[in-house]
Amino acid sequence: MQIKTLAYKSPTVETVLFTGHNGEELARWCRGKLCGMLLDPTERIIKIQTHRDGEIDVEVGDTVVKRSDGRFIRYTENEMGELLKEGN
Repeated sequence: MQIKTLAYKSPTVETVLFTGHNGEELARWCRGKLCGMLLDPTERIIKIQTHRDGEIDVEVGDTVVKRSDGRFIRYTENEMGELLKEGN
């Protein structure tokens, strides 16, 4: 699993892209629950607890972000693209 560190509005955050094949490792990292173990890895989801939205689903292609305060949030592929455009 590749963890990237990004600087965003001063604090740095760690990010991991959910590929489906890194589900078990990602779920462990973000304290989530991997669901759909009988499905193809690219069809599985991870359920994570967020401070703002409660439990949410992370789907393949989403990025999980560990904030500087240790909480996790999810960005869809489109949201992550917009976020990275803002930072440049």
